[in-house]
Amino acid sequence: MKSDSGMNKQFFLGKKALIMGLGRFGGGIDTAKFLHTIGAKIVITDLASEENLSESLEQLKQYHDIGYHLGSHREEDFENSDIIVVNPAVPNDNKFLDIARKHNRFITSQINIFFELCPAKIIGITGSNGKST
Repeated sequence: MKSDSGMNKQFFLGKKALIMGLGRFGGGIDTAKFLHTIGAKIVITDLASEENLSESLEQLKQYHDIGYHLGSHREEDFENSDIIVVNPAVPNDNKFLDIARKHNRFITSQINIFFELCPAKIIGITGSNGKST
């Protein structure tokens, strides 16, 4: 079942999308590439340093118009972005997400974007502990 968010690919066109948490395992990288492809203006923020994220950043070097704020988060990014895409490791009570909420910013996740835009039915299959399935 789809939600009533109105999210489609046009939803992101020309919007300022802040990716909170680039990470080292590909999620933020894939999100940045996808949002760039559909016309979002992207800034990536991560508490990790450029040095710690070097492998991830290498995969995005061809995207010259992506902005980066690494080593800390900036309040103004959360105040001024239209969309905040949150890494799953970020807790819901994070103070920067509270700032985004105060400014009525649209907060979502990579998996929610997939659920909203996927044209096919989605099913979930898990094991008893969710590790090996």
